Formats: sequence, C-alpha cells, structure tokens
Amino acid sequence: MTEVSSSPNEHRRDVNNDRVDYLLERIVRNPEILVGKPTIRGTRISVELIMERLGYGSSVEEIIEDYPHVTAEDIEACQAYAKLYPVRARLKG
Repeated sequence: MTEVSSSPNEHRRDVNNDRVDYLLERIVRNPEILVGKPTIRGTRISVELIMERLGYGSSVEEIIEDYPHVTAEDIEACQAYAKLYPVRARLKG
C-alpha cells in the first residue's frame, strides 16, 4: 500500500530543504579567514557583507557587478544562511 502525504506542502518542504542544503555548501567558516566569520566558499566575502549590502538596498546585480566572482546563487546562499543563523543584536552600554 502506498502512503499518501497528509500535507500538500510536505513534498515542497523536502525540495526546499534540499535546495537550502545545496546552498549552504557554498558558505564556510574558517578561523584563518575573517576570524572565522561565515564566508562564501573560495572568497573572503562574508555573509555579513552581502546581507548589509542587500539591507542598504543594493540589488543582486549591483553586488555581482562589484564582486564579479560572486554569483546569484552565492547571494541566495548568504540569505539562506542568515535566515537559519540570525545574528543576535549586540547591546551597547
């Protein structure tokens, strides 16, 4: 007997998880590069830098123009990483 999914989005969620896993392979942490900040594999471009640029209104195309070795998938990977591992606000005082 074939088991039927109880949720119409269950398969979609599995596909999304596969995509996120694929994207996260593009992000690495190495204590010898930017003191261990998460970076795009093969670069010294941090997830933080990409997210700041997006936050300030830069488009994906503008970021790629400024960093030609960064791809749209790299930027998507940064967004996925930031969503899964949000930076906690630092309190000053």
